[in-house]
Amino acid sequence: ADLYEALKTAGVEGPYVLVGHSLGGFFMRLFATLHREEVVGMVLVDPMINGGHAPLMALAPTYARYVVATEAGYERRLRPIAEGHVPATPAEQARLSVLNSPKLNEVYPLLIEEAAKLNGDGSQLADAALLGISARKFGATAPRTAATAALDAGWNNPARRLQIILAAVTARDTSRASQIIAAVNDSDAAIARAATYALQQLAIDPAALAAAATGPKIGAMSNDAVLAAIVTAKGTVTRGAQLVKELGCISCHTVGAGETPKGPPLNLVSGVFPQRRDLAEAILLPNKSISQGYPTVRITRRTGGDIVGFVVKDSTDAILLQDITTEQTRIPVANIASRASVDVSIMPPGLTGNLTLTEFASLLDYIESLAR
Repeated sequence: ADLYEALKTAGVEGPYVLVGHSLGGFFMRLFATLHREEVVGMVLVDPMINGGHAPLMALAPTYARYVVATEAGYERRLRPIAEGHVPATPAEQARLSVLNSPKLNEVYPLLIEEAAKLNGDGSQLADAALLGISARKFGATAPRTAATAALDAGWNNPARRLQIILAAVTARDTSRASQIIAAVNDSDAAIARAATYALQQLAIDPAALAAAATGPKIGAMSNDAVLAAIVTAKGTVTRGAQLVKELGCISCHTVGAGETPKGPPLNLVSGVFPQRRDLAEAILLPNKSISQGYPTVRITRRTGGDIVGFVVKDSTDAILLQDITTEQTRIPVANIASRASVDVSIMPPGLTGNLTLTEFASLLDYIESLAR
């Protein structure tokens, strides 16, 4: 039975002090993970902890995978990302850096194979990587198509559906928010619980998400109309933080000072464009105003071939260039035949075309919040 629902039905209101013995320790920790705002203490007597999952796996493998995964998340102190904050620990930063790396495109067949094994943390991490590849708006087509197909097919398998939901939490990925929202009513209790947990951890508000998605798309409006309306339009910082990831902005931009440098830092952008209209125009028309310090360059190599992108790192012996597909290439200085500026932004035009005005406002709200 659902302990939380039973307590509410009986009129026993929190805050709660939980007590669990042996296997009960598992469920008390799960309860605390799902309802942490209502738990003030916990007593565990000879609890089944890490390494003691085998009996539960044998009795209820699908549910056990959820308990183990949420317990691992509890140990990592996963926090809601209502304000889109950078990860709390170096370990989280490292994990998200890997999951956002364009290099994952090179190993997507291995990720698909590993995710299908449904073999604990490794498979869950593989699905987290596939979510990121699938959600990319630009770059290599084959990895994105294959990752999307693998996730779509996997969603039909209850055990894999559970794994994908938990992987979304690991990756802080909201690209499949509508599916997670629907999964709250899944007939499989473990999946329904996992979906509820994911909504909490990812700060997904079903009603707000639905409301923001209504209205005409930016791509169907004239730029002048968008710029006139966006000055007073309001969204939410929460949704804006989600859109920064969904649109692939983090492939070329950093958010916080502690991240590895890439393109123009988003936390400094609103300082360059303090007027909301100018910030919106810079996103709608990226070629009109290219960020200082990040010009697009074309490098011709002595060994043949041109590469166009922005310079991520410029040293005495080599240049690291990132192209429009987010791929980074190291070019030794000795192999550079010529280097010239190009008056075109590496940011693709029309990136926000599928957003509504409210969603675009949320994106601006979030970028502006980073400078505060």
